[in-house]
Amino acid sequence: MTPRQTRIFVLPAIANEHFAENVVGKIIRPLLAEFPSISAFWFSRYGEDRNASAGDCDIAQIPPQFEDGGNFRSIRFRFWVEDDVLQPIDDRISALTIQHGFAISDVRPYNDVADLAWDRFLEGQITPQREIQRRDAMRAFLHSSAILFLEMLEGPDIDGNCRLTRSASGHNPHGSTFESIHHLFCNMTNVTTTVYVPSLEPFTRMYPQQGVGMVEKRVRF
Repeated sequence: MTPRQTRIFVLPAIANEHFAENVVGKIIRPLLAEFPSISAFWFSRYGEDRNASAGDCDIAQIPPQFEDGGNFRSIRFRFWVEDDVLQPIDDRISALTIQHGFAISDVRPYNDVADLAWDRFLEGQITPQREIQRRDAMRAFLHSSAILFLEMLEGPDIDGNCRLTRSASGHNPHGSTFESIHHLFCNMTNVTTTVYVPSLEPFTRMYPQQGVGMVEKRVRF
């Protein structure tokens, strides 16, 4: 299987709270339906300045209208696929991106071992064998998370937005089933959770809905 990746940029005018869901619903979901040979995949969302947004793409190829005050919103999409469909998949990603008004610079190789098995994700003594094992474990974890995301994704609605189905369970007070999934993950791992609380510090324009600065607090539940 060949690991591939692209970075999908969203126009500021449509970069609302559902921008990641819209990219997944309009680009990734139909791509997966058309190419079942994609054996694993995952995606992640970003709101970053030009320097940070330049990773895994040619930022010079992204039209200037996708920049908003020096910042960009984007989705990194990583996937593993058979070699014989590489070009059809690349072509389809480009076509879907143009169809829905997003932008990419290219679809390129993805060094999955370097990304998923460096010291951020691999503790202790690092050996080639352990790197491969951790890459495989991380891929399985991220792929499963992405599958759950797709199972909860609905839309587009009458406004053209995709979004996660809202949970009515009292165990999910903010309306996301991922709250309970996150709860189980924390119970299993005892990982420290980072919480941001309001402060009087000015905050970046990337999160205008916050209105105030945020101070990091680390707690255990």
